[in-house]
Amino acid sequence: MVYVKTRFSVVDNSGALISECIKVLRKKNQQGTVSDIVIVAVKSAKPRKKVKKHNVQRGVIVRTKKRIHRNYIGYTIYFDRNSIILIDKKNNPIANRIKGSVCQELRYKKFMKIVSMAASVI
Repeated sequence: MVYVKTRFSVVDNSGALISECIKVLRKKNQQGTVSDIVIVAVKSAKPRKKVKKHNVQRGVIVRTKKRIHRNYIGYTIYFDRNSIILIDKKNNPIANRIKGSVCQELRYKKFMKIVSMAASVI
């Protein structure tokens, strides 16, 4: 589960490296999972890129440490760190490259541009 103050690694080439959750959108209990939209503050960034340090951005969660159980197959999936991809107001990714794999649950929430840009979908 992802809560407020959770740190994420950003897995796109927008320039942000580490970000911190400020709010989980459209959730009463403020617990985010894969494919939820969060508002984050950028804590560290690369110089001369699109996103700067201390910017407030929107992001979609693509990987979590929390186990994801898929009942229709019987698998349990989890990753070694929490990761997000930064998006704009129309849910399009800011960057043009995604590092690593993303979860299949993004397909069900209509993040097809992110799914098509990813190296693999698990």
